[in-house]
Amino acid sequence: MEISAVKLRLSALKSAIIQLNQLLNDCTVGFVAKNEGAFSLGSEAVRLARDAYSSIWYEDGVEDGRFTSVWLGGLAVSPEAISKAKEINLLKDQLQASVIAAKKRLRNDHQLSSAGSAKSFRRLMNDIGLSRLSLRMAYRHIPILDKTPKKIAFSYSSGGRSISKLSPQMAIDLLEQSGFSGDHIEIQTNILKSLPASTELAQVQQLAGYFKTNVRFEEEPFTHTMAVFLPILFPQGSSFPEHKENLPAPQLQHRLVRSDRRLCSIALIPSLRIHAYRN
Repeated sequence: MEISAVKLRLSALKSAIIQLNQLLNDCTVGFVAKNEGAFSLGSEAVRLARDAYSSIWYEDGVEDGRFTSVWLGGLAVSPEAISKAKEINLLKDQLQASVIAAKKRLRNDHQLSSAGSAKSFRRLMNDIGLSRLSLRMAYRHIPILDKTPKKIAFSYSSGGRSISKLSPQMAIDLLEQSGFSGDHIEIQTNILKSLPASTELAQVQQLAGYFKTNVRFEEEPFTHTMAVFLPILFPQGSSFPEHKENLPAPQLQHRLVRSDRRLCSIALIPSLRIHAYRN
């Protein structure tokens, strides 16, 4: 039942995206860039926007499945296109809810961990011909502004690192909940059991960088900031927003947060990226 709901939601989403892209035929004013570099204008910008909204599949030739392209910019569109984009965002949320329900059913029916249910769900998607569906890209909302902005600017925010402190018992619990198995998991569990209960550990997660937009409206003194992955849609107005000619290139984060400097560089529990603090 849950998998049928996923297929129905996905079908509705694809249909709505096709309808939106048809509505973009009337769009003549826009600027869009993929990943980084110069913005394309006019009909080329519309073509890139159509590609962006249709891209819910893993891209051919991309070795790292975690990599997802971004298409940034802005398009001045009709009220019908704005309405259709809002419908698409709702369908994306419904698709995500259906996927969560399907994974929960797998977890409950087969007594799986969260990691195990995710793997089973992916195998199931392969079986029904949806192996190339990228859920991360399918869930991305289309950014929508309710009025025409005066200025649109983009910048790149480096992700940095997230550090969560743990006790040895908390780390053991995480290993048990992970669904991982094998001799290496038993060895790591025994390492944790040998530590004093008061030992401080830290789980380190590398956060992905992201693009954000700063939007200014006429007669408003403040700037609106939000993370973006797709071109922004806004109502057609008498003037077009100011914008730079190029999208900024992502910058790698070389500076570590202060508490990270006290961590051992080699993970004590590699399976969960858990490090010990230096004495």
